[in-house]
Amino acid sequence: MIIIISAPSGCGKSSITKRLTEIDSNFVLSISATTRSKRSSEEEGVDYFFIKTPEEFKKINLLESAEIYGNLYGTPKQYIDNQLKDQKNILFDIDWQGARQIIESSEKSKVISFFSITT
Repeated sequence: MIIIISAPSGCGKSSITKRLTEIDSNFVLSISATTRSKRSSEEEGVDYFFIKTPEEFKKINLLESAEIYGNLYGTPKQYIDNQLKDQKNILFDIDWQGARQIIESSEKSKVISFFSITT
């Protein structure tokens, strides 16, 4: 299943998703692709899939995408499909716009969404 946890910054989304992956190996975090530069503490394929150019990014089939501060972000559909084929539950820690895109583009029976509007 796809499990979306969406809430304002500081509500504990990351804490919840991290804990779920620690206690159950059937939960995995979604990994976004991005055109922004890799930070020294980040690892390719763990934190993000780093894409060199916007043109290359736009060729990827994405489940959801957004432009933030001039950088492109999105979730590669192939990555999600592969995780679902491996019987994994994919956790998304994203904003409401991304959540809506995923819900609209996915098979409804495979998506659960949690949303909080307060911290």
